[in-house]
Amino acid sequence: LIAGKGGEGGVLGAAPKAKILPVKVMDDSGKSDGFAIAKGIVYAVEKGAKIINLSLGTTSETTLLDSAIDYALGKGVLVVAASGNEGKEGENYPSTVDGVLCVGAVDGEKWKAAFSNYGPKVDLVAPGVLVASAAPTGGIVLMSGTSSAAPLVSGAAANVWSENPNWSAEKVAEKLMAEADDLGSPGADDWYGSGLVNL
Repeated sequence: LIAGKGGEGGVLGAAPKAKILPVKVMDDSGKSDGFAIAKGIVYAVEKGAKIINLSLGTTSETTLLDSAIDYALGKGVLVVAASGNEGKEGENYPSTVDGVLCVGAVDGEKWKAAFSNYGPKVDLVAPGVLVASAAPTGGIVLMSGTSSAAPLVSGAAANVWSENPNWSAEKVAEKLMAEADDLGSPGADDWYGSGLVNL
């Protein structure tokens, strides 16, 4: 979704020239803990990552993960996280951490996806229903979730940053929100944040 090259049978990502640093923080069943995620964040920062995409979430906050995110933000890294897929008011942690770009999902009609968590922390939304992505076994798979929306915002951020390499993470985030297509109530709102990211 971020760096797909497209071509025959492939998916064109939001930022096909981006370089990906893959960091596995979940086990094969999709489970993890605050320590593993925090360790992955610190590793990514130390390896020079400029954007960290967190397509994950929980309802339990941890001091260790807070510290890792603060470390990343302090190093000028842009942290993007999914709002969560329970369809409830109240975004999942760590998308709620101050300074993290919180991403919700919309469907093909630009309506908030029924599963997309919402609230005052949502900054942006991106397509998150039946999004074409690369399957682990090869070929294409259709995915739904805020975990599909977040990487599209991360890719958009990579594009903005590559065009403006001297910008701060905060300025990149501000640009994405300023250029978003306003949805829902005029201005920022709990369902769509500043609106649909405009690639």
